[in-house]
Amino acid sequence: SDRVYQFNKNRYSSFQNTNLDNYLRERKIDNLWITGVCTDICVLHTAIAAYNLNYQITIPVKGVATFTKHGQEWALDHFKNSLGATLV
Repeated sequence: SDRVYQFNKNRYSSFQNTNLDNYLRERKIDNLWITGVCTDICVLHTAIAAYNLNYQITIPVKGVATFTKHGQEWALDHFKNSLGATLV
């Protein structure tokens, strides 16, 4: 179905204190495309959690943004070089 599911978060990571991991695993989803703001805060913490839970990570570069050029560049490098994410 085309249902939209919402997971309200209260921490930087979308996985912390939510049912997101169970939702994805029940549906056999293991490749995540992560977008949002701020690249070097919430997107970063979500990507690290996804990495630690063994998800494959894709970051659409035009789908993330943050406050500073340095923060954006640092986070994109971290996704690629430390988490093995694919940047598109």
